[in-house]
Amino acid sequence: MMTNAHTTNDITESRLGLIGGLGDRIHDCLAPYISQELPLAIVDFPDIRNCGDSAIWLGEVAYLKQRFNKRADYVSRIVDFSAEELERRVPEGPVFIHGGGNFGDIWVAHQDFREAILERFPNRQIIQLPQSIHYDSPQRVEQSEGVAASDEDRLCPIHRRGRTVGRLVNRIDLEAHAREAGPRSGRVRVAIPQRIRHK
Repeated sequence: MMTNAHTTNDITESRLGLIGGLGDRIHDCLAPYISQELPLAIVDFPDIRNCGDSAIWLGEVAYLKQRFNKRADYVSRIVDFSAEELERRVPEGPVFIHGGGNFGDIWVAHQDFREAILERFPNRQIIQLPQSIHYDSPQRVEQSEGVAASDEDRLCPIHRRGRTVGRLVNRIDLEAHAREAGPRSGRVRVAIPQRIRHK
């Protein structure tokens, strides 16, 4: 029994250490783009029945509260997004896109919205919170590539898996970063995939 208790404690400590380490990596990437002085927005609020997306949302809100004592000054779903209202409430500062598993061509409405945001705000920091990526259509990859390559900055993903992910990332003109890499300076669009699937 003592051995089992020690094993359980070791597993728990290991998992907590992993979670803490992942949190620190994400924080290292995002921290340079969050200011105490500037407001921020989060778009694509998950008004859906998937409890996983709700948990991700709560994590995003908790991250901002715990690390920066901040809350979003503008939040919207896809269906009630207003560029004018966002600009009124957040005239400067970053625009975050809710994370999850809809980057690519499975959940087209979310990808269309993401690309529309990037095109609508060419001079704003657009920060994609942790996402998984999946594309089936080469045509849709090319469309996403065109949006990402519309200026000199690129999406900057931090991923968990090595070369396979790197090939996919490079195919859609995203700049792959090693585990320790942080975001680039200037207007940066940051994607931090949780996992990346492809065929």
